Amino acid sequence: MPILQGIAYEELPGSGTLEYSPQGIVGRRQFKVAWTDRLEFCRIMLGYTSVTGHIPRRVLAQQYPGFDFLYCTNAKEVPLGTLSQGTEMAEYPEVEIHTEYRPWNYEWSPGETDDEDEVVTYLEETHEFGAEFVNTNGDGYTFVDTGDPVTDWVGRIVGTEEIILHSPWEPEYKAAEIRACNAHVNNAPFYQYPAQHVLCLAPSARRVITSVGDPGWATTYRFKAREESWNYIFSRGVWREITPHPYAMANFAVLFDA
Repeated sequence: MPILQGIAYEELPGSGTLEYSPQGIVGRRQFKVAWTDRLEFCRIMLGYTSVTGHIPRRVLAQQYPGFDFLYCTNAKEVPLGTLSQGTEMAEYPEVEIHTEYRPWNYEWSPGETDDEDEVVTYLEETHEFGAEFVNTNGDGYTFVDTGDPVTDWVGRIVGTEEIILHSPWEPEYKAAEIRACNAHVNNAPFYQYPAQHVLCLAPSARRVITSVGDPGWATTYRFKAREESWNYIFSRGVWREITPHPYAMANFAVLFDA
């Protein structure tokens, strides 16, 4: 039985058809997988974004065999067998996955050259460097190392880096994940920065509908990194940790791992 990224599947008889029309080419394939594997199988078919080595990377949708310009754009499940009894959620032994493949332009506006295809521009990444004067009112905080109250205003010019990630199309709006990360700092290394050095700033999501009618979300994530932890202030000539921490930590990987 074939294996796709660890999931066993069976391609059904009659699968693998192509439909031609003035609107373009549509490919269709049908698979059978275990019920418990259906969501992961669809995720792999449609493509996803994941964090690899602390850096988000895009894994493209599956291509139609022999037609590298046709990408999987839709997946529908058809349960097979009898519904299991006594379960909190519907569960069947197996499920068919019906998929469609279309010429897919992941970039919503045409590129200036033929080389600017979706493989290159699907996940846009921008880095903007700058500097700012960090001026913190220490009232209400204490130094972690001594327990003394912070009573003075402290400041220092620090280098910053804004990291902007734009995904022109995602299958769902990750509202809960965005809320969990917004105004939080990273709890693990992100890009080359250690924990608490990167702040998630006001992500945005916009619903889009493609030319083939598939709804999705254009999502932009903004992060601001600096040379020292966001939970440190500069005082008495050194960076010092304060408590309680102004910024709680969050796992940024949930924004990208489906």
